[in-house]
Amino acid sequence: MTTTATRSRPQVTPRRPAPSPPGTGRTGPSALASPAAAASLALLTIVAALTMGRLYGGVTHLGPVVIVALLAHGIAFEGRRRNLSTLVSTLVAAAAVAVVTAWLVLPHSTFYGIPAGHTWRIAGRDLRDAVAQFRDVVAPAKANPGFILASILGVTITALLSDWAAFRMQATFEAAIPSFTIFLFTALLGTDTGEVLAVATYVAALLLFIAVHQADTLTRSTAWFTGRRQGTITPFLRHAAALGLVGVMAALIAGPHLPGAKSAAVLDWRKKDATGGGGGNRVTVSPLVDIRARLVNQANVAVFDVTATGRAYWRLTSLDVFDGSIWSSNGVYRPAKKRLTAVGDSSVASTRVTQKYAILALNSTWLPAAYEPAHVAGLTGVGYDAESGSLLPTEPTSDALRYTVESDVAASHLTPGLLEAAGGAQVPSNIAKRYLPLPNIPPSVATEAQRVAGTGSQYAKARALEDYFRSGRFTYDLNVPAGHDDRAMERFLFRTRRGFCEQFAGTYAVMARAVGLPTRVAVGFTPGEQGTDGSYHVFSLNAHAWPEVWLGTAGWVAFEPTPGRGVPGGEAYTGVPEAQAVPQAPATASTLAPTNTTAASSQTTQTTERRTGTATSTTKPKAGTSGLVWLGLVLAVAAALWLAIVPALHRLRRQQRHRGARSPRQRVIVAFDDADLALGRLGAGRRQAETPAEWAHRAARKASLPNDVAAALARLATATGAAWFSGGELPAEMATGASSAAAAIEAHVVRRTTRLQRLRWAVDPRPLLARPATA
Repeated sequence: MTTTATRSRPQVTPRRPAPSPPGTGRTGPSALASPAAAASLALLTIVAALTMGRLYGGVTHLGPVVIVALLAHGIAFEGRRRNLSTLVSTLVAAAAVAVVTAWLVLPHSTFYGIPAGHTWRIAGRDLRDAVAQFRDVVAPAKANPGFILASILGVTITALLSDWAAFRMQATFEAAIPSFTIFLFTALLGTDTGEVLAVATYVAALLLFIAVHQADTLTRSTAWFTGRRQGTITPFLRHAAALGLVGVMAALIAGPHLPGAKSAAVLDWRKKDATGGGGGNRVTVSPLVDIRARLVNQANVAVFDVTATGRAYWRLTSLDVFDGSIWSSNGVYRPAKKRLTAVGDSSVASTRVTQKYAILALNSTWLPAAYEPAHVAGLTGVGYDAESGSLLPTEPTSDALRYTVESDVAASHLTPGLLEAAGGAQVPSNIAKRYLPLPNIPPSVATEAQRVAGTGSQYAKARALEDYFRSGRFTYDLNVPAGHDDRAMERFLFRTRRGFCEQFAGTYAVMARAVGLPTRVAVGFTPGEQGTDGSYHVFSLNAHAWPEVWLGTAGWVAFEPTPGRGVPGGEAYTGVPEAQAVPQAPATASTLAPTNTTAASSQTTQTTERRTGTATSTTKPKAGTSGLVWLGLVLAVAAALWLAIVPALHRLRRQQRHRGARSPRQRVIVAFDDADLALGRLGAGRRQAETPAEWAHRAARKASLPNDVAAALARLATATGAAWFSGGELPAEMATGASSAAAAIEAHVVRRTTRLQRLRWAVDPRPLLARPATA
């Protein structure tokens, strides 16, 4: 019997494509994560970036940082989808982030939206300034461009590293390390504001990412042989979400009530001020690093109002330590008594000046007061440092405080003869030990100080140094890098000879010490603008620094090396009349709010438009003829959108500004802005320090305006001056005349320009990101 055996054919299981080995940088199926997993990682990065708000005093940084985080994660996802290597994907993301960052943070430096060499030079300078300021500022710090650029750089690196770890290395927990680094950095250096919310939000986002990424990994590792995707992932995510929610809620509710939760830290690494009612030691950082940001970025911010029986510099503190890089102070603050007694009281006569302060948005550690304070009332627990004559509140910031200070102001009683007789050549040991030390300064600076100061009396040396800086050799200029270290001093003295009070005061103090004059740097504000009610309205543009020299029995005497500034009442001994910065907007806080709102809204509109353009331009088609065709089409569409959207945004912004001008005063200011923009296209725009009348006079000559147009500009300037500085409302006829004058100026500019020039102006997006000068 023959037996026939039938052999069944083996079933062949489809082979799963092997993933690339970890670390090779190539993509494979393991790198092709689901959009949900990529989105959960992007959310984790964004939440970490949002916690950085505890480092800053506002939300200025949030928009650019969030947009860049989304862009970096989006390009990383697209790179994996297109099977690009890690290197190529990273380079594409870096280029796209650089361009978008220039649009969002440094739009004024681009050439019609295209970053140029000037853009990268400014970015480098801002980053260097941020690095120099990092060790000297404390949270909440101002979100200046340098800090925003640094935040964007950190978030970009975080996004790319975490994407690489999560989806190319398949390492879930390692992928969380970059964002956790940002979170930990913020927790260590940020303020306590929103601490619990920040922790809860980050932990929730972290648990969400871990759950989704693990579920995605599980799905991709089982679906190729079981086909049971839904059955695998749904229970996993359901249980993970429940456990995560329970854990976060338990931490938030039970955590603060655990034994020892509210006890003092075993190791207080922050070493917060143990002032306990105003007493204790407080090591302060240099407020000089804040001056340029106040003068440039926040000039029109009202910081406080003060009603006083006399004019003076409203002083915050003085800085007595120079380490070659920065001026700082080490004050000993004790509870203020009824009578505040300075160390080494001066024998010079003084005038008692009473000041009543209402702090608005000063955001300062110190309380402003004329030097030297003798009595403070209205606050409890105030700390007082007798050496520097500084007042310190118990609150972290002086904002919203109201108090009264009585000060003995001696400036108007000082004369050259009195200061010559005050002596000071024999410096007491306690003064010399604190106010004469210098690090190893450049020999050229010391030699220049000896040459300028000469061999006269202490007062003669101090006055010679002041006259040196005010002789016309040096120019007041805000467009210089911040800093007053050794290199900045040499650059200021021997190369540029341009700077603002930070450079003038800091360099004066170093040179004065080099010739044996005990000197410190005072920081505060000039008097501000006096309103109709007699009070002084002080803005950020009034921020100032000046040197104080110890002159024997006269004590500490203020000098003024900064051009355009002058000590109130000090003309007799300084030879300099009182002077200060001129406000660029009406001197009331209420008229400033619409300006900031308009600027913010216009910037938001422009940011949205540019973000759309970025998403289009960074999607690279595959190489080849079809890729070039698609690239051409994309560029053509982007150009068409640009030509349509930017002019429309210009029109929309103009319409919004005109509709928002309801009162005659607002209509005059809007008309003034229209004329300023129009004449700016002829190279005759208003400069920051010019009054309307000064600008009208210069612009008429600069733009060669005919008589009728020049007369219209003069009328507009007169109306604007009334709108800026008058207390009451303007007549409607004045607003109508201002609008007619602006229309005549705009019509003249249109007649003088070609269609091509007008088209270039229409598609230029930079004015959309610029805040109106006055509106």
